[in-house]
Amino acid sequence: AQLVEAGAAPETFVALSMDRGADALIAVWAVAKTGAAFVPIDPALPADRIAYMVGDSGAQLGLTVRSRIADLPSGPRWIAVDDPLRSDTDVEVVHSPAVPENPAYMIYTSGSTGTPKGVVVTHRGLATFAADARPELALGTDSRMLRFSSASFDASIFEMLQAFSAGAAMVVAPPHVLGGDELVDVLRARRVTHIVSAPTVLNTVDPAGLPDLEAVVVGGDVCTADLVERFAPTCRFTNSYGPTETTIVVTAGDPLAPGDPITIGRPLDGVVAVVLDRRLRPVPVGFVGELYLGGPALARGYHRRPGQTADRFVANPFEPGTRLYRTGDEVRWTPDHQLDFVGRSDFQVKIRGFR
Repeated sequence: AQLVEAGAAPETFVALSMDRGADALIAVWAVAKTGAAFVPIDPALPADRIAYMVGDSGAQLGLTVRSRIADLPSGPRWIAVDDPLRSDTDVEVVHSPAVPENPAYMIYTSGSTGTPKGVVVTHRGLATFAADARPELALGTDSRMLRFSSASFDASIFEMLQAFSAGAAMVVAPPHVLGGDELVDVLRARRVTHIVSAPTVLNTVDPAGLPDLEAVVVGGDVCTADLVERFAPTCRFTNSYGPTETTIVVTAGDPLAPGDPITIGRPLDGVVAVVLDRRLRPVPVGFVGELYLGGPALARGYHRRPGQTADRFVANPFEPGTRLYRTGDEVRWTPDHQLDFVGRSDFQVKIRGFR
């Protein structure tokens, strides 16, 4: 209600800058309730990058904690979520006025083209992703989902959607835990059953002492055979793929077993995936081409960057009036209609999930 009074509404952005924890989760739902979109700002990022993201987003409001306000850039009105609520606040005035076409959140890319770009994702995109409650992880009300990913990655939203849509418990890793033995201790002590992670983090984890672990989904970087060898014998291990511009995850494979070919799987329901040559013609099965993605999960585009949006979100030659996102990823179809990732069509590389 205080956010609404301060101007939060559909088509506005609210910056969120706080460490992993209950306050951060509550802040996300508070912004969603107003109809505004949230802009996650990882407080661990360099100060100049935080200042750039806050300024570029145009956010007039921000949520944080009292201890961080002094370190945050001026511009937005920063509200500390750990300040006492006003006694006259009337929560009944908030009615969630957003419609599917409104932005739900904006996440900034890693800046592979020089400066980070804000990717504006709509509620329709989120609804498409969550429509079938993402069966890859098979969560239930007894599950315990790890909240670990940096707010800079949409894997953090994957974690939240999975836990809350299934009525599962969410186990929030302390902010200082980055991987290795510290993460193993959290997984074991809190009996975590489900994880969404980048392969580089999982490479620091020994699954041998984690009897409660039931399912793992990896994405954001190349999944190695060694990782499958270590995790697949003890849990459901699934490889996934999805650029930020197409809402979290757009392809996923069947659970892997040691020795299986590692692909990025098949398109999820509602996802349009085509593999095209340089003249935008479909390539035959087994031939390499660039992956283009479409469907309702497609992001609106890049915030305040019409030229770069037009360059990447192109007209769909097969369905007039719709768009395809040009991923820059080279892939090929396998005979069983899975996608095999080959490499990039440009000079972009990924280091620990960062473009």
